[in-house]
Amino acid sequence: MNSWKQIKRGVERRLLTALYSIGNRVTCCYCGWAGFRFLPAGDNRIPNRLCPRCGSLQRYRQLCLYLKEQGFEDPTRPVHLLEIAPKPCMRNYCQQFSHVTYVGSDLDSPQAQVFSDLTQMGMASAVFDIIVCFHVLEHIPDDRTAIREIRRLLKPNGYALIMVPINGDNTFEDPMIPPERFEEVFGQSDHVRICGMDYHQRMIENGLQVETIDMVTYFSPETMRRFALYGKDRYLFRVNP
Repeated sequence: MNSWKQIKRGVERRLLTALYSIGNRVTCCYCGWAGFRFLPAGDNRIPNRLCPRCGSLQRYRQLCLYLKEQGFEDPTRPVHLLEIAPKPCMRNYCQQFSHVTYVGSDLDSPQAQVFSDLTQMGMASAVFDIIVCFHVLEHIPDDRTAIREIRRLLKPNGYALIMVPINGDNTFEDPMIPPERFEEVFGQSDHVRICGMDYHQRMIENGLQVETIDMVTYFSPETMRRFALYGKDRYLFRVNP
């Protein structure tokens, strides 16, 4: 981003943070920040998305609330959790709990504790109770191998929570498309496919049982409004070995 754009974004963020911190209409389930609305985020400046305190986006607030409902905070249930492409809001949340062992993995992110490729993690099999993989598989050309690696790392009774940007019914990819056309074809320069609602079939074909959860119907309208959960990230795939 150009320096003048960074300055403009910085000024905008400070002004909006001050303005949006008035009131108590929305709340962040990670850090407890409350205000009139969340900050806009993304290249298109989509409104009511970003927590100004912890940086959580809509999909991560969905994740937090879902885990809470699944008994994640129960101190009698030890959890070994792996987050692919770790985010500070999730890491800080997990590290509050003595019964949770958190590992963040990425190729090169400074937020990671382990630097690994999801197609070849270099970890022992069947070690994680929960794996979080949000907006990662659409970046990986050999996503089938990555899906099998997720299956390998899960304990027999563990589960993974996978989210990809869904656009339409059918997944589209073409290995003949050159990288310089990725943004034109796939909507982002580092995406290698457009994932459709049929993407869950790819997980099934690679050894996972899949439950597709519609977050709009999973949470109550009041919860959706209070934590600003509406947006493009509507579907969560919960998968088991």
